[in-house]
Amino acid sequence: MLLNKILLFLFFISLPEEKIYELDSLFYYGNYLEVIKKGEEYLKEKELNKKIKEKVLILISQSYIILGDEEKGKEYFSELLKLNPKFKLDPKEYSPKIIEILEKVKREIPEEKEEYKKVIDKKIFLYPGLYQLRNNEKLKGYTLISLETTSLLSILPSYIFMKKAHADYLKEKEENKIEEKYQKYKIGYNLFYFTVITAGFTYIFHLIDIIF
Repeated sequence: MLLNKILLFLFFISLPEEKIYELDSLFYYGNYLEVIKKGEEYLKEKELNKKIKEKVLILISQSYIILGDEEKGKEYFSELLKLNPKFKLDPKEYSPKIIEILEKVKREIPEEKEEYKKVIDKKIFLYPGLYQLRNNEKLKGYTLISLETTSLLSILPSYIFMKKAHADYLKEKEENKIEEKYQKYKIGYNLFYFTVITAGFTYIFHLIDIIF
């Protein structure tokens, strides 16, 4: 059941990537006006999550700059930095000119960098999923909340079950029942550590998602 939820989660979070694949393809073939038109339409969608929105803003900015409208490109870079003031472009993927324009926009709005840092510091230790919900990543947010809550609520019952099964196994004297009691203890042991690992993994994923 838990594995199915994880697979379903991974499947659905990949769907918005189709928008990026489409824009990337249009950009690659030089259809910059179409990138701008479709990209601006995507930005109107309220459910667009943060990471997808960042990619759309980059593609629109690049398209405007390539078409010679640097000021318009800077406007969209400004929107990108409002969304994520720590954002950086990989020099292996983007031209020096594009990177320099983004850095120029950063220098024009230095006061927003500290504001972003303060917001992140307050959110960093919150319950998994809450940060994602605030960024309109509802499926991811609810999935993380569900995984973390289910795991945490299962830790104590699974621990009690494991300890009881272990005690029963140690007390058993009848040879034909020892293996049965051992298997029951083994199930309890695996269940307990699975819930602990799932809770920890979910929280770590949550932190990585905030930072990156």
